[in-house]
Amino acid sequence: MLDKTNSGRPERRSALIAHELQRLDVVIAALSEVRFLEEGSLKEHGAGYTLYWSGKSKGIDASQVIYAPTLQAEPADKEKFYSDLRSFLQSTPTEDKIFILGDFNARVGRDSDTWKGALGKHGIGNCNDNGRLLLELCAEQQLVITNTIFQQKDSLKTTVMASAECHTDHRLVRCKLNLQFKPKPRKGGPPKRKISVGSLQSSEIRASFQANIQTRIEGSSYSIDSSPEVFWE
Repeated sequence: MLDKTNSGRPERRSALIAHELQRLDVVIAALSEVRFLEEGSLKEHGAGYTLYWSGKSKGIDASQVIYAPTLQAEPADKEKFYSDLRSFLQSTPTEDKIFILGDFNARVGRDSDTWKGALGKHGIGNCNDNGRLLLELCAEQQLVITNTIFQQKDSLKTTVMASAECHTDHRLVRCKLNLQFKPKPRKGGPPKRKISVGSLQSSEIRASFQANIQTRIEGSSYSIDSSPEVFWE
């Protein structure tokens, strides 16, 4: 938690958090329950971090914290939350790497056979309604709930970095990731051609198409050399 209230905590809590992230060698972190209004950013030059936040507008009670819907929330609120998130994910370019960091107030359980690809084999507890909504989103968007992948003691599966001291009742969950990026396709390639597959339902057109393909194959000058270089050419 990172707030601006007069809670008796040390000043410059952002500097304290940046120092702890640096000490624990964390590159990117998500902070739960940040009670900052509107949108903004803050640089902590000494530790080399920039904090970004997006909160409620001015005029709204700052003591109220924005959460993902809790289990007791109205079904309509849950539906809107996941609908908005789904729309945002679908608008993201396919070549981007997507990480969703935060507390979804959900228990996803341990049924990795049913939710293959979305849920690892090291979940904990039983799945609740919020967990089902989260799992459905992950399965649909090809996302994985990463803290269920790592084998830990049950007491460490949700809060694994107890040594982080930031004057908060939350504990840090950390993982290391290796990312592989594919090069973007070159611009100016051959134009895309539309193929009318439906016309192949006609026996005459299908026979003509097959004969044309066979003629082009038999008349090709491709070498039988199977080396990768020749195939590439």
